[in-house]
Amino acid sequence: MLKKIIKIILICMLLSLLSGLSYILYIKNYNNSLLSDIQNYDRFFWNKHYSKNKIKEKYKVVIAGAEKLDNGRVVSDETLVLRMVNAVSKLGWKVKYYDSLSGKEDEIIEFNPDFILTTIPKWSMTSLKPLPFKIYSFIPLQSLTFLSKLQKSNFSKIRFKYNNINPHIFTISDGLILTDNSFLLLKELYENISRNKFHGIVGYPGVDYHEYDESVVANKIIYYGINWDNLRGGKDYLNLYYNLFKKGVINYYGPFIGWINNYRSGWKGFLTLRNEKDINTNSPFIIKDTVLETIKKHGIVLILHSHSHFNNNLPSLREFEAAAASSIIISDELNFVKDTFGDSALYIEVQNKTPKEIEDQILKHYKWIIENPNKTKIMTKKAHDIYKEKFTLEKLFIDIAHMHESVIKNETVDDSEAKTKLKLKKHVKEVDHIIIPAVSASY
Repeated sequence: MLKKIIKIILICMLLSLLSGLSYILYIKNYNNSLLSDIQNYDRFFWNKHYSKNKIKEKYKVVIAGAEKLDNGRVVSDETLVLRMVNAVSKLGWKVKYYDSLSGKEDEIIEFNPDFILTTIPKWSMTSLKPLPFKIYSFIPLQSLTFLSKLQKSNFSKIRFKYNNINPHIFTISDGLILTDNSFLLLKELYENISRNKFHGIVGYPGVDYHEYDESVVANKIIYYGINWDNLRGGKDYLNLYYNLFKKGVINYYGPFIGWINNYRSGWKGFLTLRNEKDINTNSPFIIKDTVLETIKKHGIVLILHSHSHFNNNLPSLREFEAAAASSIIISDELNFVKDTFGDSALYIEVQNKTPKEIEDQILKHYKWIIENPNKTKIMTKKAHDIYKEKFTLEKLFIDIAHMHESVIKNETVDDSEAKTKLKLKKHVKEVDHIIIPAVSASY
């Protein structure tokens, strides 16, 4: 009798194991299929479609840059938002900026904007929905990361978990500005949840336009950021930072929390567009970009990306800042950077490389830059031209204006030309739980 029970238990365990393996293979194949569909979707289709719309000469815009979370912490990407204010002002449009929209309804009604742009959509924005203004949400998220975490369950409900960003974004937003090619999934989810027609464009967290500066001399490397991930904040990279610092070729900047474990590496401080006395002035225009000014004093920008950047082929803000600051780029082998900037930048291999091998590549590039100032100038001018043509925040707001004209006309966009043998319903019905980390593209 005991043997029979043991035999039944073993059979059940074997069946359970086979079922689990079958499920894992199913999810893997399903994820690969969805990823292939997303990568084959023309991410710029919507931008191209909206560009046919005629826009006004001037718009009135409200920009919201931060929201207070339930735990009292304030989330914002202040540098990006202030540069957005800069860009709108340079276009000759009228702009108002608020750290938070909560309690500002009367001021907004009096200003009477054409649309509101927020970078941190939260529950507190729901009070704005009854107002006669369109709300567009800028989402600098590496949202394709969810592909490795898809789970299949009862299909009866789609649930989202954002770090500090509420899924209510789909009901308060009239359009989305995305930094990746997740239109395929988000379009269907947006329409299922909000019951409104989807509108969105691709836009990157760039920099407002700055003229090319001939006076910039490449003399020292600057690397800056918060090192929030296990790659750039890991032991190998910490050793790399220290060894480069000992060679006297680099300075480091960023929030202290990102350098607390590597204080020996010559950390110089935090880069910000504001000084303390300006924080509450709500200045309508930033005269001087102190971040770009600091970059210009170095002339060489080292750009390293996290695993999430690599997995999603998503750039950070650094590429655009370096180009805007007329400085030479030394970047790791992120495909976006190579495809976008081509031979106007220098590249290092970091995948499966030791800290010493990475260090040697950086030092080799540094030596070449110092010895070839004229060739370096040619490269920085070419990179600046690319930024000027495609990645200024002024261009982003013009694209938003084109989209806005379709939104107010309640136009339906047929994106069938953007798809390659796709069946959106198939994917959405099989997704029950999606985890999309709120990682800012700025870092």
